[in-house]
Amino acid sequence: MNDTIPGRLDAPAWEFGDRIFPRVGEATRTYAQSRTAAATMAGALAERWCWC
Repeated sequence: MNDTIPGRLDAPAWEFGDRIFPRVGEATRTYAQSRTAAATMAGALAERWCWC
C-alpha cells in the first residue's frame, strides 16, 4: 500500500470489490469503481500538473 488515495483503496477494492462504497443520494459506486475513478483522476491531475 502507498500513501495515495488509489493506493489506500487497493486492499478494500480487492477485498470488497462489488460492494457499494460511497452512496450519495441515488448515486452509488463499488469499492472497485471508486479505486479506478481515484486512479483515473490522479493520473489526469498528474498529467496536467506534471513537475517533470
